[in-house]
Amino acid sequence: MQEFYKFLDGQIRLSEFEAWIYESTGLAEAIGEDHYQFLLEFDYQKHSAAIEVKDFIISHVTGKDRFIHWKIDELLETYSLQLPEEELFELAKHNPGFLKGRQFNFRSYRTGLETEILWTDKVSRHTGQNKENREEYLYLGTYEKGYIHLLVNRKNEIWIAYDVINREEYFAKDLREAIGKIFIEAI
Repeated sequence: MQEFYKFLDGQIRLSEFEAWIYESTGLAEAIGEDHYQFLLEFDYQKHSAAIEVKDFIISHVTGKDRFIHWKIDELLETYSLQLPEEELFELAKHNPGFLKGRQFNFRSYRTGLETEILWTDKVSRHTGQNKENREEYLYLGTYEKGYIHLLVNRKNEIWIAYDVINREEYFAKDLREAIGKIFIEAI
């Protein structure tokens, strides 16, 4: 599956991927005869070939969730970063430098644009503007050139914010899911 992931991630060009498909033995057993046949017969020369093959792989071979999981693991290994398994809010509150002001760069899957998350090494508090619940948030970092803020609440949910936190802008149940969403859906 590594070759599929690397192709989806842009680490392997379409021509290299096509050659790998033709040369691979045992691939039909790994992904299914129908899927293998599709990849063998596909016209890799047409204008939209890369997009169509990527869509096929995500839909029929790897699945979006497994691809995102692979990408996050690769990013964490590249940046020697371990995501906390403990309460993120309390960790950020008592140890604001746990992300050590690191930069975290990757190309967005959808757009191919470079995305950078700059993790903070300071704690700052934000209060949600929701009328029913004035919830406390801690600032974790920013992305999209500092325009979008990543915040954590006491339930350890990751939220996004621009200038104001809005209850409808819930983002992810944890930091791993938030990174995956940024990777796969970043604008």
